[in-house]
Amino acid sequence: MNLLAATLGPATAVMNRLSFARKIGLIGALFMLPIVGVTTLLFNKYSAEIATARQERSGVAMAVPVRNLVQQLLSHRYNNRLFLLGKKENESRMNEFAGKIDKSIDLLGELDKSYGARFDTAAAFAKLQSDWKKLRLASRSLSPADARAAHDDLVAQSMAFMIAVGDGSGLSLDPDTDSYYLMDAAMFRMPALAENIAKLRLYAGEAAESGELADEAGIEMVVLDRLIGADEAAIGGSLGKVFAYAPSLKDKIAPSQGKAFASSNAFRGEVTGKIVKPDQITADPKLMRSLGLKTSDQIFELADATLAALDAALAARIAAVEGVRNMIAAGLLIVLASVAYLYFGLLMGVRASLAEIKSGAARIAQGRLDAAVKLETRDELGEIAESVNQVMDNVNAFAAAQVEMSKQHDAGVMSYRMDVAQFPGAYGELAAKANELVASHIAMNQQVVGVVREYAKGNLAVDIERLPGEKAAITEAIDGVKKQLLGINGEIKTLVEAAAAGDFEARGRSEDYEYAFRDMVTGLNRLMQTCQGGLDEVSQVMGRIAQGDLTARMEGQYEGAFERIKNDCNSTVDQLTAIVGEIREATETINTAAREIAAGNTDLSQRTEEQASSLQQTAASMEELTSTVKQNADNARQANQLAETASQIAVKGGAVVGQVVGTMESITTSSKKIVDIISVIDGIAFQT
Repeated sequence: MNLLAATLGPATAVMNRLSFARKIGLIGALFMLPIVGVTTLLFNKYSAEIATARQERSGVAMAVPVRNLVQQLLSHRYNNRLFLLGKKENESRMNEFAGKIDKSIDLLGELDKSYGARFDTAAAFAKLQSDWKKLRLASRSLSPADARAAHDDLVAQSMAFMIAVGDGSGLSLDPDTDSYYLMDAAMFRMPALAENIAKLRLYAGEAAESGELADEAGIEMVVLDRLIGADEAAIGGSLGKVFAYAPSLKDKIAPSQGKAFASSNAFRGEVTGKIVKPDQITADPKLMRSLGLKTSDQIFELADATLAALDAALAARIAAVEGVRNMIAAGLLIVLASVAYLYFGLLMGVRASLAEIKSGAARIAQGRLDAAVKLETRDELGEIAESVNQVMDNVNAFAAAQVEMSKQHDAGVMSYRMDVAQFPGAYGELAAKANELVASHIAMNQQVVGVVREYAKGNLAVDIERLPGEKAAITEAIDGVKKQLLGINGEIKTLVEAAAAGDFEARGRSEDYEYAFRDMVTGLNRLMQTCQGGLDEVSQVMGRIAQGDLTARMEGQYEGAFERIKNDCNSTVDQLTAIVGEIREATETINTAAREIAAGNTDLSQRTEEQASSLQQTAASMEELTSTVKQNADNARQANQLAETASQIAVKGGAVVGQVVGTMESITTSSKKIVDIISVIDGIAFQT
C-alpha cells in the first residue's frame, strides 16, 4: 500500500492542484492522443490509397488515346503499304487514318502536359510525335519496306509508351487482382495481339493476292500464328483470374472476349488451311483482309471493354476507400463530439452535484433541514449526497425526538424520554445528556409541584427545599406564594366568619395585596357590600307586600344571582297584581254571559211557538218539525241547566277568590263551552 501511494504520489500531487474540469480535460486529452494518432495514420493511409488509385485512373485515361493510336497506326500502315504497292484506291483510307492519328497525337499531347512529368513520358511522347510527323510527310515517297519498318517502329514506340504509362501511373504495380490483370490484358497483351493479327493480315493478304508464299513469309506466318495463340492464352488466363476475383465483370467482358477469340480462330484457320499448309494457295484476298480487319477491330473492342472495366474497378476502389476514410473521419468526429459532449455533460453534472451538496451542507450549517440533497447520479458524488442526507436525517430525527419529547411533556407525559438506541455515536450521547437534563429539571419541577399540590390542598405548613445558585429564585418564589396564600387565607377566613354571623359590614384589607390577591380581597369586599344591599332591599319589598302594597318594587342595580332575585321579586309582585285583575274581569264576564243566556232562552221560547204554528200549517213536514221542536226543547233545558251551573260556579268563584288561580283554566274551558252552546241555540233559533 505504501509502495502504491509512493508510486502514485506525483500523479496525486498534480491532480490535487487542478480543478475538476481540468482533471477531466487532462485525462481526456491523454486518452484521445493515441486515438487521434491512429486515426490520423489510417486517414493518411487511405488518402494515399485514394491518391494512388486516382493516379492509376489518370493512367487509364492516358492509355485510351494510346490504344487508339496503335489501332490507327496499324490501319494506316496497312493502307499505306497497299498504296505504295500501287493500289491508289487506298489513298483516301490512308489519309483518313492519318487524320485520326493526328487527333490522337494532339489528345495525347494534352494529357502528357498534365501527367507527362509525373509518369516520366514527356521524352517518349516528343519522340513519338516527331517520328510520326516525319513518317506522315514521307509516307508516299518511301519504299514499301521502309514504310513498313517506320510504321513498325511507331507501333513499337506506342506500345512502349503504353508500358511507360502503366509504370508511371502505378498500374503495373497495382495490388488488387482484378485491376492488375485487367491492366495486363488491356495495356500489354491486347495491343501485342492486335499487332500480331495485323502483321498476319499483311502476310496473308499479299500471299492470297499473289498466289505465292515465300519460305521466309511462311515461317513468319507460322511464328505469328503461335504468338497469337500465346497472346490469346495469356489474355484468357488474365481475364480468368479477373472473373474469379470479380465475377460481376464477366458479363461485361466475356462477350467481347468470345467474339474476338472466335474471329481470331476463324482468321487463323483460314490462313493455316488455305495459305500456310496447302501446296497451292486457295485463299480469297478480300476474305483474308476482311477477316483480319474484323479480328483486329474486335481485339480493340475487347481492349475498350477491359479498359472500361479497369477504370470502373479503380473508381469503385476509390469510392470504397473514400467511404472507409470518410467513415473513419466521421467516426473520429463522432468520438470527439461524443467525448466533448460527455465531458461537458459530466462537467455540468459534477458541478451541479457539487453545488447541490454544497447547498445541502450550507442548509445543515444554517439549521434548515427541511430539504434533502437530491442528485440523479449514481457515482461517488451520489454516495456523498446520501451521506449528507443521512446527516440531515439523523439531525432531523434528533430534532423530531426532542420535539416529540416536548409535546409529550406538554401533554403531561413527564416520564417520556428520547430513545438513545436509535441515534448513533455522538447523537446518542447528546440524546442521553438531553434526557439527563430533562430528568433533572423534571425532578425539580416535581418537587415544586409537590409543594404547590400541598398548598392547593390547603397545607401551607410545607416548605420547599432550599435550592442552590440561580435555582434559589424558585425557592424565594415558592416562599412568596406561601406568604401571600397565608395572608389571603386569613382575610377570607375573617370575611366568611363575619358573613356567617350575618355581619355583612365587615371588609378585608385589600391595600395589603397586589394583582390577583388584591382583586380577590376587593371582590370579597364587593360581595359583602352587594349581599348587604340586596338583602336589605328584599326585606323592604316583602314587608310592603305583606301590608297589601302591590306597588312595591326593587330598584337597585345588581348582577348575577342578586339580579335574578330582583327580577323574580318584581315578577312575583307583577303576577299577583295581574291575577287579581283577571279574577275581576272573569267575574264580570260570567255575569254578562248568564244574562245573555236568559235573554236567549226567552227569545227561544217565542220563536219555538212561532215555529210550532208554522209546522202545523205544513202538513207534509209535521213529524220532522215535531222532532225538531222536541230537540230544541231538550237543548233549551240543557242550556238552562248549563246556565244554572254556570251561575253556581260564578257564585262559588266569588267565594273562593283565593283559589281562582288554580281553577281559572276550568272556568275558561266552561266559558268556551257556553259560547259554543249559545252559538248552537242561536243557529236553531234563527233557522227558517
